[in-house]
Amino acid sequence: MNPLPDGTYDAFVLDVSDRSSVEITIVAGEFKGHVLNVTSTVRLDPIEAVGLPATLVVANGEPHLTIEG
Repeated sequence: MNPLPDGTYDAFVLDVSDRSSVEITIVAGEFKGHVLNVTSTVRLDPIEAVGLPATLVVANGEPHLTIEG
């Protein structure tokens, strides 16, 4: 994953591969348009997850992604 400063970011799910690698884009703020890959600890359905809104929280350099839906 490309490093982002600690903070909370609104995101959108672009793609899910291998049911655990999630590609997202930041949709607001200074980093709007940045595309990132994060690893999910939960297996996701690639069809159902694409297009869902998400929240990325980076704390101490560690990302945590919550997918809404």
